[in-house]
Amino acid sequence: MGSTETIEQIQLRAFLRLVSELQSKGKITGKQFREYRELWINQQPNDRDVTVWNLKQLLNNETKHALPKNQSDETKKKLTRQKL
Repeated sequence: MGSTETIEQIQLRAFLRLVSELQSKGKITGKQFREYRELWINQQPNDRDVTVWNLKQLLNNETKHALPKNQSDETKKKLTRQKL
């Protein structure tokens, strides 16, 4: 019996290649790589498309170290708490 990949598995592999390339070019950190992977796994397919589009934009421009939207809000909250 041969194993058949699902469309979701193929898309996840392509997504991981994209974030891996971003990490290798220094545009995201290892932590962000893990955050993006977790975000993609928990997103609906339409939201995944938006995430992929945003990451491709990041790959093609000079902006560095962008955080996933939901993660950046958490990071801001943590930084605010640390300042208090």
